Amino acid sequence: RTADAAGYQGVFISSHSADIYNLKTLRSMQGSHFHLPIYRVSREDMLALARQNDLQILASTLSEDSVDYQKVKKHEDFLLVMGNEGQGISQEMTDAAD
Repeated sequence: RTADAAGYQGVFISSHSADIYNLKTLRSMQGSHFHLPIYRVSREDMLALARQNDLQILASTLSEDSVDYQKVKKHEDFLLVMGNEGQGISQEMTDAAD
């Protein structure tokens, strides 16, 4: 839903993500799954794809190393990593972020 509202071109979800066809997930997506392509890939494949296509990797975190998103120089094409509200993103994705 966030990607749809922001005008993103697609969504990659990791193999650890919730089932996008779970009824609770479908309700929360509010129809966005009809507007965007959604791909389920492993973290390793997602990172490899980003690197092969020279995509900047931006990650949402709450830590002392975090930078305000308004201060990040953005490229036209990038990969934005977002976690769930309870656990956030993995350390692997945090370490891979630009």
